[in-house]
This record gives sequence, structure tokens and C-alpha cells, in this order.
Amino acid sequence: MFCRVVTAGRRAPKGTLHLGPGAPDQGMTLVELIIAVVLISVFMTATTALVVQTTATSVDNRARIAAAGLAERELELTEAIITASPDGMASLFTPQVVVNPHVTPDLDSGDSDYAFELDGKWYRIERYTEHQVIGAGSPCEGTSAVKEFAALVKVTVTWQGMGATTRPHVATALFAPPVGGDAAAIGDRAILGVMVTGVADPVTAARANVSVKLTGPSGSVMYETTDSNGCAVFAVDPPAGGGDYVATATGSGAQRYVNLAGEAEPTGTFYTVLKGDSRNLAIENYDKAGILTVDVVNGVPGATVVELMPLSGGAGVTMTQVIDADGKARFIDLHPSSYSLKCETWGPVAVTITPGVTQNETVTL
Repeated sequence: MFCRVVTAGRRAPKGTLHLGPGAPDQGMTLVELIIAVVLISVFMTATTALVVQTTATSVDNRARIAAAGLAERELELTEAIITASPDGMASLFTPQVVVNPHVTPDLDSGDSDYAFELDGKWYRIERYTEHQVIGAGSPCEGTSAVKEFAALVKVTVTWQGMGATTRPHVATALFAPPVGGDAAAIGDRAILGVMVTGVADPVTAARANVSVKLTGPSGSVMYETTDSNGCAVFAVDPPAGGGDYVATATGSGAQRYVNLAGEAEPTGTFYTVLKGDSRNLAIENYDKAGILTVDVVNGVPGATVVELMPLSGGAGVTMTQVIDADGKARFIDLHPSSYSLKCETWGPVAVTITPGVTQNETVTL
């Protein structure tokens, strides 16, 4: 016969952790329950974030694949334009930038900006074309070794909802001129190179990405953008007796640029360009314009005159401004260089203008 032996003793306090086979089963405590809930919440949050990130990445990858397909399609259609006719390549340069070309009914979203609809997303295609010279040297260096023009085409595809940190898809291709076509050889055309430079520093002198407008003898207008060497290249077909072409540097975006004389859109002229010519000119000292605001203390509005004279280069002409009702005189489109500032008996004082900066000077009479 078996008997259970009960050992009398003091009962463990409530909440004491019992270990071993003899520990009583009192269930899960409140602390253990809270810890379990917290762990489950952390796990669920991490899992949800991972699912959301994976889903977003998948959607972005699908959009990027579609954008790559649209870019490749545009390059193929561009090549078809070049090979379709002798003047196909020349047609790509006017205008230089085209938005949403080749929209077909099956891809048309009906939107003027994001015109392509594919897989439930709307896309925007921008095609940029610039001349690439085939031959030794550069037209901006006065060489006559230019033989052909190629076309560098860059296609940029963006899509709605891509986010600020997502980069657009960009595809580029260099197309050689078609063999035997009118665009394949320079022939009777003239090559005009426009060099745009800034300060007289060999490292920073070239002004890249500056839009240059060329106006022909009949009033026709062409645009090209300067390359990394500051050179914009034009191929023109001058009249039989020759003609004048005017090149104008039209700037780089919203920031105003000026030459040493303070001209906001400086020009240069190719005189009497003949068929087969290779000519070049330079638009020099083309820099970001500065602004100078002069506060005149004790001046008379409408009567007190402020004078600003260039100390180096330019036309050397003194600029004058009468102070306004607030006692201020404002000089705009200043080439970044040194000037002499004078107001009646005050001054003169040397002032250095910083490119693209609005500066303030105070004059006390």
C-alpha cells in the first residue's frame, strides 16, 4: 500500500517564481502578459513595415520596367525618323526638346502632361536632341575638319506617384547620319560654332548648358545648348550669296546672365556666311548677374544721385540712379567685377559684385 507523504512547511509568498517539478501552476502573470503583447506588437509592426516596403518596391520596379520599355520604344521610333528620309535627322533638332511624342490611341491617357498610360500608371516622355560633330577638332576652335553631324538623343521618362527620391529613367543613344542622305555630309551647309565663356580661368571659363539662339538672314530661328566645353554648334544652309547669322546667349534658366558690359542677352554676328563655310565666334565673360542696392541716409528722394562706375573692363560707362521714396537706389544686371560707388560728397568706395548675389551698401550723407 502506498501512502502520500505531506511535508508541512511555510507556504511560498504569492508571486514567488517556482522552479522544478513541484512548482505550483498559477497561470500567466500580468507582467508576462504585457511582455507577450509588446513582443507580438513589435513583431507585427516589423512584419507590416516589411510587407509595405516590399509592396512599394515591387510597384516601383514595375513602373521602372515600364518606363524603360517606353524609353526604348522612343529611341526605336527616333531611329525610324532618321532612316525614313534624307532630312529625317535634321528634323529632330527643331524643336530641340519634344514632350510626349508618338502617343498612340492604345497608350493615350488623355492627359496633356502624363500622356502615356500603361499598366494603370501615367508616364511622361521627354526627348532631347543635340548635334554631335564627327571629325577632328571643334567648330568653336575654328577648325574646318568637321565632316558630319550625328545626333545625340536623350529620353527621360517620369511617372505619376514616383516620389521625390525616385530617379527618372534616362536612356541615351548616338545616331550616326544615314549613308547617302543629305544629312550625312556637310556639303553646301555651313558650320557655325559659338563659344560661351565666363571668367578668364582655364578651369571654369566654359559655360555649359547655356541656350544659344541663332537667327538667320530670313528670320529663321534655331536653338542649341552649349556642351561641357561651352560650345554650341549649328549647321545652316545659307543663301547662294551668303547671309548674316546672329547668335544670342539666352541664359541658363531663371538666373540672369550678363557679359562684361552688362548686356543680359549678349550677341555675336557671323557676317556673310557662305555655303561650305566653317566659322566661329565667342561670347565672352558671360557670368551670373549681381544686384546692388544702396541705402542713402539723409538723402533727398527724387534728387540725390548715386553713381556706379566699372573699375575694370566693360564699356567703362558710369551708371546713375536717383534714390526713390525709401531712399534706395538699385542697380541690376551687374557683371561680377569691381566698381566705384559714389554719392555726392560721399566716396568713392570700391565695391566687388558677387555672381548671382544681391548686395547692400549704406551711404550716409
